[in-house]
Amino acid sequence: MLIGAVAFAIAFAGSILTPNSLWFRRLRRPRWLTFEWAIPLIWTTIFICG
Repeated sequence: MLIGAVAFAIAFAGSILTPNSLWFRRLRRPRWLTFEWAIPLIWTTIFICG
């Protein structure tokens, strides 16, 4: 549990200390990427089956 707490704290600090990620919001997404809502479901299924 300690390792998870440390990992969470580092990720949280990194998200706060990271400068504005404007470059990420300016990326042009491909037109065929219409199923983005399903990506978490797909990865969850892959991890459960693994």
